[in-house]
Amino acid sequence: MNRAWIGFSVLLVIVAATGVSPAAWKYEPVQQISTVSATQFEPVESVTAVVVKEFEDQSMSAKFPSRKFVSVPLKALLKGRGGDQVFVLARDNEGKLRAYSRRVERGPMFGKEVVIRAGLSTGERVAASGSFRLRDAVLVAIANEREHKP
Repeated sequence: MNRAWIGFSVLLVIVAATGVSPAAWKYEPVQQISTVSATQFEPVESVTAVVVKEFEDQSMSAKFPSRKFVSVPLKALLKGRGGDQVFVLARDNEGKLRAYSRRVERGPMFGKEVVIRAGLSTGERVAASGSFRLRDAVLVAIANEREHKP
């Protein structure tokens, strides 16, 4: 009976030591990774920006007044789960430029432009090329900044 208890105790110690050593070995690198990730810079996505412009629909006859809409390039419009969306570029509280997802209601296309019936205002900046990589509130850098100063 004593022999069985001694064998069981030795086996238990071996199993416990085998399980504890990898846990102790992994603990320190996990702590280092947490410290490093807290000090890393936030990634910045590069996009080209376009300014939302006003579009006047004069396709109706002279009896009806023309209607004004806003339009964006077709490449700025993304299909999402909740419908069509664009990424509006705006500064946060710290003055950093970020991309914010916004649902829009699209209208007809005219060439490479698409009419936006609701969701955008004239003069807002939206991401055009590179917008497929964006997620809400990500930092962005505008590749064509000189062309599109607010």
